[in-house]
Amino acid sequence: MWWNVSSPRTVTVRYAPSNCNGWDSIPVSPARTIPIMSLENQVLAFMQEKAMTAPGDKVLCALSGGGDSMALTHLLHRLAPRLGIQVEAAHFIHGLRPEDAHRERQLVETFCREQKIPLWIEEGDTLGYCRREGCGTEEGARVLRYAFLRRVAKETGCRKIATGHHQMDNVETILFHLCRGTGARGLGGIPASEGDLIRPLLTASREEIEKYLTENHIPYCSDPSNEEEAYARNRLRHRVLPLLKTINSQAEEHISQAGERARKDEEFLESCAAQFLKEHSLAPGTIDAGALAKAPDAVAFRVLPMLYRQAGGEGVLSERHRQGMWALCKKGPSAACSLPGGIEARRVYGQLVCRKKEENPLHRTFPPRLLKEGEPVEEGGFQVTLHRGKKEAGPEEKADFFQKLWEPVQLRPRRTGDAIRLKNGHKSIKKWMIDEKIPVHLREGIPLVCDEEGPVLVCGGPVRVETKEREKDPGWTVVVRRKKTMANMRDDVAEVLLTKEQIAEKVQELGEILSREYEGKDPILVSVLKGAFVFMGDLCRAITIPCSVDFMAVSSYGRGTQTSGKVKIIKDLDTIIQNRHVIVVEDIVDSGVTLSRLLVMLKEREPASLRLVTLLDKPARRQAHVDIDYCGFQVPDAFLVGYGLDYAEKYRNLPDLCILKPEVYQA
Repeated sequence: MWWNVSSPRTVTVRYAPSNCNGWDSIPVSPARTIPIMSLENQVLAFMQEKAMTAPGDKVLCALSGGGDSMALTHLLHRLAPRLGIQVEAAHFIHGLRPEDAHRERQLVETFCREQKIPLWIEEGDTLGYCRREGCGTEEGARVLRYAFLRRVAKETGCRKIATGHHQMDNVETILFHLCRGTGARGLGGIPASEGDLIRPLLTASREEIEKYLTENHIPYCSDPSNEEEAYARNRLRHRVLPLLKTINSQAEEHISQAGERARKDEEFLESCAAQFLKEHSLAPGTIDAGALAKAPDAVAFRVLPMLYRQAGGEGVLSERHRQGMWALCKKGPSAACSLPGGIEARRVYGQLVCRKKEENPLHRTFPPRLLKEGEPVEEGGFQVTLHRGKKEAGPEEKADFFQKLWEPVQLRPRRTGDAIRLKNGHKSIKKWMIDEKIPVHLREGIPLVCDEEGPVLVCGGPVRVETKEREKDPGWTVVVRRKKTMANMRDDVAEVLLTKEQIAEKVQELGEILSREYEGKDPILVSVLKGAFVFMGDLCRAITIPCSVDFMAVSSYGRGTQTSGKVKIIKDLDTIIQNRHVIVVEDIVDSGVTLSRLLVMLKEREPASLRLVTLLDKPARRQAHVDIDYCGFQVPDAFLVGYGLDYAEKYRNLPDLCILKPEVYQA
């Protein structure tokens, strides 16, 4: 049903000071009417204080037909000329109360027509949605309603969506969070602004809203469910708040003010957490686990949701989820916990890594494969062939001869209890993998050649030592070759550290920064070959001002993994850089030894300025000081390939930045 509110009431405040010393005896005026700012001016001041809108904005009001939403829409329509905004309205029919829905629709249509406010209406099947998604009625109604509001806002160009939450809603939310157990964020209640959502009535009391409705003769609907105490919020409203007001008549206002203070505290702690993440992040979704374990709890527990969101998480982390992630920081070397939305947090030795489960080759395994003489079998990026007698290894092959193998011989993943006989005795395959720092989620994908006695060799790893020779037996040779196609190059990858999309976004950002700072300076980009050639090409295209390019080649890693530290210019610049603004473009700053000496050599050529931009910075390996002016990502101490970076001249053409499995470069 719908109805008009009753006659106007006078707002009167009585002063009756009292305390434990008996101040009741102080003469006090019986009653005094206090000037109160009109709701219209109160809302205007609040919106301006919180910068909810900007001139030219279109605002979509969520209009249910209830008193709060009717007052909100009327107020914003009246304030529109003063705020420089346009107002539209949207009404969603949930399909939960068919007997009232028609009257509510008629009410909002009449109201918007009289006020000349554009109105958008849609009807949904809340119960059907809840059955499909397995959620409660309140949650399902909220999801459908906000999806509708955001869809209309996008179609109509409304930058903001205004909802009718008021002071009592905020107080109920704070109390509700307090009962469930919460931190400063929950105690902060409902934010005044949250992305595209604004709540102009958040400081207004229910009495002020009712007074505004009465004075302006605004009709509204009453939702009978607001009186049903089956809902926890209604019990707080009808039972708890009246009791609190017997303790302090201004309890509602004071709780709301406490929430605002808690929100400011939370904002400060969030900024501390964001700064900590910036300083200790190794890649999006990855952080130094040791550093996080030493951080104050108030900071660490706010960093964890940030990591989760960086990995693509869109849910809410419960206290149990945060405690699980926190425990990973103090465990080692490998453990994991599942998070909402298909995200997994994993301890990978010194790192805490959050990733979507499908983004990592996690728990990769394969069925056992029988090895037959002369028939190659491919698995895990390896090609394994069993030969009778002795056979020499070909290019990029490794051949191991065994005097005796007990058939059947097969290629399989490791099993619990697997061990291999080495010179100094037996060693479990698990212990070998731990020593090699192979992440636990990758271990099942490493092929083992096994006979009836157990593991004969681990592909890319140790080989069984035989106890005695049997001269009459011609023996067996196991030939292992690593395959190098684009598809199985990824089998050599332990983890994708940065996707091509993340890299492209960062390169574009660096290009925009350089374009602004070098406007009118005609800079020259100097690329250090070979690793930086991909980054150089993309960065050059991201720069929007005139620039020139040149290349240098100096001593590199070649087929190894360690730098020699000796600077040998293989190819010098073709351009004279004296009095030019030079930007050295590097793929990665690792030890810094070669680069630091190269920068000294370039500075001796008297450029007008000399700065360094690098896509990647690996500070854990630094041996020489290098001033980095522009940096894309800070990365962990791991062997990285892809996006121009190589191992033994391979993997440069991988589009993502990847961590190479240790067994690849240690084989």
